[in-house]
Amino acid sequence: MGEIAAEAVDACRHLQRAGHGTVHRCVPLKGELVLPDGRPAAPWLCQTAQGVWIAGAQGEVGRVIDVLDAHPCAWEERLLGDRLTVGLLVFSVPYGKGADARRALAMGRLHKAARHPIYADLPHPQGPWVEEVSELDRVWIAAHVDADDPILALLHTGTPASFSAPIAAGARAPWRLLITRDQALLFAVSEVGDIAVRPLPGSALEVVEQTGRNEVRCGDVVWLSTLGNGGRHLWVATLPGLGGADRLREAARLASRPGTRAGIDLADRLLQGLRAEAGPLDPLCAAALRPPPEAELAPLAQAAVAALKATSADSGPLADWLSGWSPPLPLARAALAAALDGADGPAAAAWALPFHRALRNRVVGESDDRFERTEADIALAEHLIYAGLPAEAARLLEPRLQSLPDEDLNAVLPPPGADLTAGEGGQPAHIRVLELLVIARGDPATADLSAVASLARHQPLLAARLDALAAAAGGGELSA
Repeated sequence: MGEIAAEAVDACRHLQRAGHGTVHRCVPLKGELVLPDGRPAAPWLCQTAQGVWIAGAQGEVGRVIDVLDAHPCAWEERLLGDRLTVGLLVFSVPYGKGADARRALAMGRLHKAARHPIYADLPHPQGPWVEEVSELDRVWIAAHVDADDPILALLHTGTPASFSAPIAAGARAPWRLLITRDQALLFAVSEVGDIAVRPLPGSALEVVEQTGRNEVRCGDVVWLSTLGNGGRHLWVATLPGLGGADRLREAARLASRPGTRAGIDLADRLLQGLRAEAGPLDPLCAAALRPPPEAELAPLAQAAVAALKATSADSGPLADWLSGWSPPLPLARAALAAALDGADGPAAAAWALPFHRALRNRVVGESDDRFERTEADIALAEHLIYAGLPAEAARLLEPRLQSLPDEDLNAVLPPPGADLTAGEGGQPAHIRVLELLVIARGDPATADLSAVASLARHQPLLAARLDALAAAAGGGELSA
């Protein structure tokens, strides 16, 4: 053992003196390595950060062969010991040393092909769509993904990769799906370091749910999920179709959807990573995750909406934020107030309409309070009329009017102590809907006398109101 160890030391020293770097792994081989002076030396498979080498030495005399530059270079698995062919030389691997030799080959190949230096402290990505992978997979990731490029998804697949030039005949390894801010691809690494990479086209994943493994498509690239991660492919389906900051924002949004603390923390970290590429609505997205105190809502919304107005033709991005991030209603209403602030004309008011429509739809869809739903319709109808869209306001209000409960005597009588001269009493929701319908439909004296009559009926005890409505109705039977 002492003699073998000394030979290994000599081989490693000779390799380092030749300028090939520090030896990280050294595995004994069986075979003949003839030194320049004709003496034989024990061959060693040595892995450095520059590649893989066959080295042997006796004292100061040694020989080094670059394994990865040899042709052919082949690895063959055998029952009683694997075999490595390097050019015209063939070496056997001692029984029990096969795993060490394969690891040395793989690590040397990965180091040599690396775009970035590989350190012992390998990245260990975590997240809802990150699955545990082998050390070799993590080494490849460290070598080909920038340190500041966050890993958003790392999923196993059920489809084996095909290697274009494997050194191990029949080498097999499953594809891994890797999505970062800047990359979306499939990659595979065999146990001897054969590498396959297939970039994905810039389109969303199509996941076909089926019994067992789901089929996943991205353009012309097709693979199968594993038996257990078909749902995870569905979660990340939109990411490859986006790029850069937009992909990071979408990943943050998706991570926050389950509402778990871990998901919200991850979403917050991803949004913080956008500081150099901050968008107008990023502060609102962060506020949707962790709502600030009520006093801070208005200034936060005003700053975000002002920035958006400078870059967007309308409030469509705000509507997307509302549907995608599900912010609390106080924050959404603060954003609407900011969007309407300074709307001093129809064109300016029209900018906020996409967001106002989305907010109205959310309130109507979520609320069980008929009054709250009516108020949402009234607010949007007022906005539509001011923005020059009375026909849309009428289409909005007509079904709302039909859904309101019928009035009765108790509804039209004022409460005790009411000031009739101030207009108290009646049904405010009915009255405001009817008022807006009169405006939306045009001239009440000719176009909508039924709405005028309904308004009179809703406030029968208010003389000034009746006089005004009679005048608006013009002469004739209705006026009387």
